[in-house]
Amino acid sequence: SGGETKRLAFACEMLTNPPLMVCDEPTSGLDSFMAQTMVEAMQKMAQQGRTIICTIHQPSSEVFALFDRVLLMAEGRVAFLGLTTDAIDFFARSDQICPSNYNPADFFIMTLAVHPEHEEDSRSYIQSLCDKYDAGVGKGVYRQAEQNAKCGRTASVFDDYKENSSPYKASWGSQFLAVFVRSGLQIIREPLQLRIKLMQTTMTALLLGLIYLDQNYDQKGVSNMSGALFLLITNLT
Repeated sequence: SGGETKRLAFACEMLTNPPLMVCDEPTSGLDSFMAQTMVEAMQKMAQQGRTIICTIHQPSSEVFALFDRVLLMAEGRVAFLGLTTDAIDFFARSDQICPSNYNPADFFIMTLAVHPEHEEDSRSYIQSLCDKYDAGVGKGVYRQAEQNAKCGRTASVFDDYKENSSPYKASWGSQFLAVFVRSGLQIIREPLQLRIKLMQTTMTALLLGLIYLDQNYDQKGVSNMSGALFLLITNLT
């Protein structure tokens, strides 16, 4: 299904341990539980120092609360950029108070939507709200972004990552651990196959041991022992 495909694609990206992830509506097509689980995984990655940017479609209040910062856009302009907790206060100062026990995400969507029956008034209000943001909170955000660009902080973050990272997307230890865990799970889930392999290996070892028993340490004996080792390795693989 579409939800399973998204979860698989997200898991594959997590295995590469990227410093930056850009996700386009990762929760679309998922139920509320799986959507929250996926966002919690992204939150853990962000807490480990990675940058996670994503668009979100109709998040529940629990999912919305997991985000650290939110960017609200309307009519091609920025209506708010900052902490999710500050967004409600910003709209409250503009006489748009979010009701108690109401999903903040739904409230922001309704506030910034263009209503067909009041299209001109809606567009006018959105423009005034964006102007208010640019004159207040937005000015500080833009100033901070310019300072970061001048200091080259963004470049230094990726430079540090490149210096400390492996030439491969996943380190050797991560690859070994993933394959080891997968093999262990396959063995646990198929006990019959494990018994068959044990019996096969035991019988092969006994048969080869009897055939090549008491070999002489000469050219012929060494050749026979080499053949026995080859057969054992072939059987193990």
